[in-house]
Amino acid sequence: MNKMLIMISVLSFLFADINLYWDLGVGITDFPVKNHQENLITLSTFNRIEGLKKYYNQDFEGAIYHFSQLDYAQQENVLYEYVNSYYCISKPNAALIVLHNTSPGLFTENLLYLESQLFSATGNHAQALLSLEQLKTNYPDSEYIKILQFEIEKINLLAK
Repeated sequence: MNKMLIMISVLSFLFADINLYWDLGVGITDFPVKNHQENLITLSTFNRIEGLKKYYNQDFEGAIYHFSQLDYAQQENVLYEYVNSYYCISKPNAALIVLHNTSPGLFTENLLYLESQLFSATGNHAQALLSLEQLKTNYPDSEYIKILQFEIEKINLLAK
């Protein structure tokens, strides 16, 4: 009986197409490993890094592609770059859609300023002013404060 079990084990190893590396304690097969969560982490990291590479190389459409492959939690890490990519290719409405699907708690001073620029680009000057006022109120020590008055005056002139 024991001889039969040993023979079956040996035959299964021979026909299973497994490369055994005894000194490493590893066996390699052609079978796919089903670790869904790890693949998602690897894929999201790849898309985030590739998207940032494309963004900094000013390939904004390529960056948008990679950023759009991320789930919302991962998009938070590259939200400014994602939204700004749309702005750079003159698609402010698409950028505003991404912003409106974002939690208000994630808005930084950079995003508020970019949001005002997006509203100005779409001709919605009242909303652009509200974004600048929100920036002024929430971030009184921001570096944007120096240019905020100029932006407000510019928007008021455009609105007339």
